[in-house]
Amino acid sequence: MISSVLFRLPVIFLLMLLICFQSVGKDIDRAYKALQENNFTTAERLFNKILLDNNADTGALFGLATVYAHPRFSHRNPHRAMEYLQAAEKQFGRLREKDLIRLQKYDITSGQIAKLKANLSTEIVQEAFARKSVADLKTAAAEFAAIPEVAALALSLRDELIFAETGKVGTYRAYQEFITAYPEARQVPEARKRYELLLYQSFSRIGTVVAYQQFLKEYPESPFRKQAEEQYLKLLYEEAVKKNTAAAFADFLRDNPSGTYATEARWQLERFAMRLPVRINGKWGYINGRGEVVIKPVYEKAGPFAEGFSRVALGGKWGYINDRGITVIAPSFDRAFDFSEGLAVVMVKKKSKLPVKAKDTKPQYQVFFIDSTGKQAFDRVFETTGEPMPVHSFSGGLAAVTDPATGKLGFINKSGDFVISPLFVPVSGGESAPEFAFSGFSEGFAWVKDGTEEGLIDKKGVFLIRGKFTQPPPDTLSGPAGYRQSFRDGLCLVQDRQTSRTWYVDTSGKTAISLPQGSVGSPFRDGVAWVKLPVTARFHLIDRTGLLLAEVNAAAVQPFTEGWAAVQTEVPSRRVLFYDETPEPTYIYMDKQGKGRFTQKFHILSGPGNSFLNGHFRNGIAGILLDSRQTYIDNTGKVIWQSSEPW
Repeated sequence: MISSVLFRLPVIFLLMLLICFQSVGKDIDRAYKALQENNFTTAERLFNKILLDNNADTGALFGLATVYAHPRFSHRNPHRAMEYLQAAEKQFGRLREKDLIRLQKYDITSGQIAKLKANLSTEIVQEAFARKSVADLKTAAAEFAAIPEVAALALSLRDELIFAETGKVGTYRAYQEFITAYPEARQVPEARKRYELLLYQSFSRIGTVVAYQQFLKEYPESPFRKQAEEQYLKLLYEEAVKKNTAAAFADFLRDNPSGTYATEARWQLERFAMRLPVRINGKWGYINGRGEVVIKPVYEKAGPFAEGFSRVALGGKWGYINDRGITVIAPSFDRAFDFSEGLAVVMVKKKSKLPVKAKDTKPQYQVFFIDSTGKQAFDRVFETTGEPMPVHSFSGGLAAVTDPATGKLGFINKSGDFVISPLFVPVSGGESAPEFAFSGFSEGFAWVKDGTEEGLIDKKGVFLIRGKFTQPPPDTLSGPAGYRQSFRDGLCLVQDRQTSRTWYVDTSGKTAISLPQGSVGSPFRDGVAWVKLPVTARFHLIDRTGLLLAEVNAAAVQPFTEGWAAVQTEVPSRRVLFYDETPEPTYIYMDKQGKGRFTQKFHILSGPGNSFLNGHFRNGIAGILLDSRQTYIDNTGKVIWQSSEPW
């Protein structure tokens, strides 16, 4: 009987186990049904009941993870859901094939586990970010390393929080530490920008030459290097300005030959080097461009400096001085002219052999060229009574001279040899005053008159254009009467003598700009030219294409120099100034839009002997007569020197 009972025990155990499995199976079915019906409390109770019997039940573990992850569950807890899900995932990997098939009934697969895990881990990361917990984000990044996108999110949000904290500190060192600690953070470019800015600002707050010098040395790749260089140069330049000496500006340019302040420093240095003739108490001396007397007024007459030399008169004779006021060519000439291309024209009066009663005739002069040592440059010597001059300054490597034997014009080189034979008849006379019509070489060409025809020749003497041409008389435009102009800015003015048709030609001889018949034009200078139409009193300013830039109602105009032109806007009703018995009108300065520049009204002297008072700007300085006194102004209208005596 005992053996019979023992035999039945395994059978009873198996029956009980079967009943138990059937009970568990019914519970899990009921649990998932409750979950499906959003009856989360029942599902939670049933899943927990199953785990009491078997704490490794994958279905129950996954079910509880689903319950605690569900957004409608009142006790929703993603962290707890993750714990159950991780346990389910662990058990899922140990199940046999038939168990896996059984779980598919409840949609429990490796894909669903991974999907739920990704969602929960993302939520946990975002929750840590909402709490601004850098530590939790670091933990999450490590915990969910197997889910790359979640780990990356955790690290990204961690970096965002740390970057925000760095911003609160707001120092360049804090940003530097951030860049070093988190080189892969997406905020690194912005952090680097802020770091560079704050670093530069830390040096600029000190604001000294040494500070900027240190910054440039230690951070040569900084995006603020240019600003630092500008500030550094500005401070260096300000130091030169404080010293206010030629040596200070020269030192600045030696170390900083280019850049923002190089032009200004060079201009200041040029002002120190400038030599401008002035008359003080009846004697002539020189000031620099700053209005400081640099050569004492001891001369009877003086001219402007050209090529480092200026002609001055003492004891009735002319000689030359250098820019230090040292006599380099003793006063021994009866007339002298400015140096041009290394040579100057001088005149020496010939001793008369005529009886005393005949000495009312014009004196004869020998005319020749000298070099910078005062020696005669070559043997060729000309003779003249003074008007018209048979010898003219060099330009373009050649000088116009008149053959005394024939009275014809040619061009010589610096050895005194004729390069262009004297074949041209430059003088036309008749009952009117003689017209000595020619020009020097400019831009490869010279204007010459040959009897009844005129035109432009090249340096071989070949005509570019030739015919019954002339150039409009200067009239109210600038330029010495009786002389012609060659090319300037690539254009030359031509007028048909018979029809009065006027135009500009280019260096190929082609018409570049046509003007209305009877127009009066001026040579181009500073890229513009004045044109006066025959039927209007207005002057038109044109550019090299013929485009109208401005219209000015004026009595006379001067050429533009360095952006400004002297314009006579009023015709004087009486003589306001006398110089050689010539009344001088009142002028103002205008820009290329026809707008007035300065408030001063002034006078100018247009004679060649007073070219330093013609109102033309040179290196930012112009000489004028203001309130009937010799005056120099800069290009802002500031008076840098004015005589105390009337002109």
